[in-house]
Amino acid sequence: MLISRNIEIIETALLINKEILVINDLHLGYEEALHIKGILVPRFQLEEIMNIMARILTAAKPKKIIINGDLKHEFGTVLRQEWMEVLQFFDFLLKKCPEIIVIKGNHDQIIKPIAEKRGV
Repeated sequence: MLISRNIEIIETALLINKEILVINDLHLGYEEALHIKGILVPRFQLEEIMNIMARILTAAKPKKIIINGDLKHEFGTVLRQEWMEVLQFFDFLLKKCPEIIVIKGNHDQIIKPIAEKRGV
């Protein structure tokens, strides 16, 4: 859906000038955070997000992806699920787009060591 001359919404993402895709608030690792609190839910979030992103990336074909905060869920630590899923997500995105920029959100205080593993 075109919302202005250079800005389009594609599912849950924003496409600017037909080349910059903006996504946010993915909260990868949320299921493990719930599990730690005693709430058992199946782990399906990453697969669902990657399915949605596959459709978005096919439609948008961006030159750059900006992750505008809250890529992971926990505040002051990195859970094992977060570490693994963020790396998987970066690998997935980098196959479709050469440049990823991460803007730290309040949940992303410890995102740098993970991003550096993939040169993001």
